Amino acid sequence: MKELISRLTEKTPLFWKNIQKVGLGLTVVGTAFIASPSVFLVSIGGYIIMAGSIIAGLSQLTSVER
Repeated sequence: MKELISRLTEKTPLFWKNIQKVGLGLTVVGTAFIASPSVFLVSIGGYIIMAGSIIAGLSQLTSVER
């Protein structure tokens, strides 16, 4: 658990910061899909939000080599 907390607080490399921004962008797009009246787009939006949040969360766990 200490390893996980230390990885969350360490500096994230530039490449993974960009990947994190892509993940956050996906969650924004998924939220826009959920706001639509179409049932199909709402279900797709849920999957997009899930994928974006996983990408953003995992990219936060990367750290610079010690």
